[in-house]
Amino acid sequence: MMTRADYLNASREEQPAAHRRYYGEIVAALSGPKAIALPFSADEIRLALATGDEHLNTLLLGRWDAYVSQLRGANAELKKRGDYLTLGTGVCILKEAARQLAEIVD
Repeated sequence: MMTRADYLNASREEQPAAHRRYYGEIVAALSGPKAIALPFSADEIRLALATGDEHLNTLLLGRWDAYVSQLRGANAELKKRGDYLTLGTGVCILKEAARQLAEIVD
């Protein structure tokens, strides 16, 4: 299990992969991307990613923020890693779940 300290201590070059791994482990612990309520459809997420928006910033932040409160179990998973739930960490969890959902071929 990757801890918050592990994530923060990753080198600048390792940060993108460390970010995905850290939040990806939390998504997995929350039963995977299909179990997490997201504010955007898989098609909307895929379109944003396809247009080069790797951080999903073209999708309205307010909608991401509104879904953080629906992340059941996230605080417990974060606490195990030396972290806690904030809007920022919640949005990172949601965006990682969104990326994983977009990668699933139905």
